[in-house]
Amino acid sequence: MLSLETRFTSEERLLVMLTQYMFHYFYSGFYALEEYGDFSVEAQCPQIVAWGKMCYGLPESE
Repeated sequence: MLSLETRFTSEERLLVMLTQYMFHYFYSGFYALEEYGDFSVEAQCPQIVAWGKMCYGLPESE
């Protein structure tokens, strides 16, 4: 998970945590796109997938 170091204010930390929390719902829809939509989210949007894996604590793919 993103390290919330002291360089962030408390409001910025809250915003980052809320964003990561809400991203879980968005990220879970990627599976449906890949399975039923014949669309590779990781090939088209690698930064979004990397962020989602970070939020879920999944290992990065090589």
